Amino acid sequence: MEVQDLPDDNGNYCSVQKMYRHFSGINRKVQLKYQPKGWKRRSSSEDGEVGGAPSLVLILKWGGELTPAGRIQAEELGRIFRCMYPGGQERSNWHHDSSSKREYSNTTQGLGLLRLHSTFRHDLKIYASDEGRVQMTAAAFAKGLLALEGELTPILVQMVKSANTNGLLDNDCDSCKHQNIVKNRLHEMLQLNREFAPEDIEKLNPTHSSSIETALQFIKNPVAMCDRIYALIKDLNEIIKKKVAEQQKQDRKSAHHGDSWELMQRRWSKLEKDFKTKKGQYEISKVPDIYDCIKYDLQHNHHQVLFERAEELYKCSKYLADVVIPQEYGMTKQEKLTIGEGICTPLLKKIRADLQRNIEPDAEEAQGESVNRLHPSYSHGVSSPGRHVRTRLYFTSESHIHSLLTVLRFGGLIDANKDEQWSRAMEYVGSVSELNYLSQIVIMLYEDPTKDPSSENRFHVELHFSPGVNCCVHKNLPPGPGFRPKSRNEPVSVGPCCGCGALLGVWGPVVGVGPCCGCGALLW
Repeated sequence: MEVQDLPDDNGNYCSVQKMYRHFSGINRKVQLKYQPKGWKRRSSSEDGEVGGAPSLVLILKWGGELTPAGRIQAEELGRIFRCMYPGGQERSNWHHDSSSKREYSNTTQGLGLLRLHSTFRHDLKIYASDEGRVQMTAAAFAKGLLALEGELTPILVQMVKSANTNGLLDNDCDSCKHQNIVKNRLHEMLQLNREFAPEDIEKLNPTHSSSIETALQFIKNPVAMCDRIYALIKDLNEIIKKKVAEQQKQDRKSAHHGDSWELMQRRWSKLEKDFKTKKGQYEISKVPDIYDCIKYDLQHNHHQVLFERAEELYKCSKYLADVVIPQEYGMTKQEKLTIGEGICTPLLKKIRADLQRNIEPDAEEAQGESVNRLHPSYSHGVSSPGRHVRTRLYFTSESHIHSLLTVLRFGGLIDANKDEQWSRAMEYVGSVSELNYLSQIVIMLYEDPTKDPSSENRFHVELHFSPGVNCCVHKNLPPGPGFRPKSRNEPVSVGPCCGCGALLGVWGPVVGVGPCCGCGALLW
């Protein structure tokens, strides 16, 4: 194979290589993609002939880095997550901080989990995708969960296992094909230069999700909304351009996390160039990027970005993203299930195996997972040596969370018409407009060892969900039920131990939440 020299106008290639003086580390990604029908233009800013002879595309990704705020949030969630375990749910242990208007647990909560872990009675496995910031999030969470000290890198090496080694993040090729078909149809429907008619809304939101309904009512005319976003981006770029000129005359000043004004200018200038094509149409696939950038700048660079209409840009791009992002995973129920199953089937199989382990004790060895338990001869001083808790943590991508929610929501797990609690939970899930950082799906499996192993009364399952961290400018967030019932007739409230927005469902007889019960899995 002959390798031709890179073209002279490889500015993006060189700038990525020169960032922070080198291109290395777990956040960086280099990909080679084979294009059997020739090179495909991804945006209007790219030049060159489309199609032709087979080619290889070189892709360099900086990958993003976990911000200091994200690290703190992950560690804090790990500490609070200890309260999800039996014995850590008493309301009296929660305190209210009037200055920050938030509730938090005291330092003695969750010590039961630490005692279990330190005496080999807590079986913990942590899996993460190969994205650098996902792995660092997993390490930060583990640090908080287990009260570890030191830097995150040793914790990452010792405790976090790459999920790709087990195939948990393998996507089905057919689902990618289905997803591309849905994306093309969605982008065509969002090129309408008129207000949405009822039939347009029905086509865009056939599952009648309340969050998408709200977004469509705000957007009204998709092309007019894109015009508005494009104008706001141009105004923002003018301000950043002036800031760059001012800083060149003075000492160079960086924005948050080492972002220079020049880097911010390149980021927003490229979005402006890519969002509107040379033919005057809008590239809808850039909407999530625009939303991510303005949300990042509002949270971390708001002191530097002196743009009076920044929140307007945030609001407009958010409502458009509230339609584009979830509907790219399918618009009809069948499309959502087809794409969702293709993306998260390996993960679903692993979850099922995790749950079946309780009725099939040899399942772990079959999966190649080693299990360490406290030996009876070393149990002197331990009040309950037979107690054993299992935890499986999966830190993964937004696509897997969307897909897993789709399977739970539309997979026929529960008939919402016959279960009032499930109906309320699905209404809440439909009202959630986006999945933020630290979004959670939690499956908790309890076992009553006093019941017969073959009895349906031996196990009890709970399913929880939270859309993650709130953005600094989010308003009118949907409230979640957020409770764990003591019995079907006597619900008892608990503290916001993991920020769960809703208790989605309960299956099996509800036994007392005692310290001898076993916890299931946190799915990230």
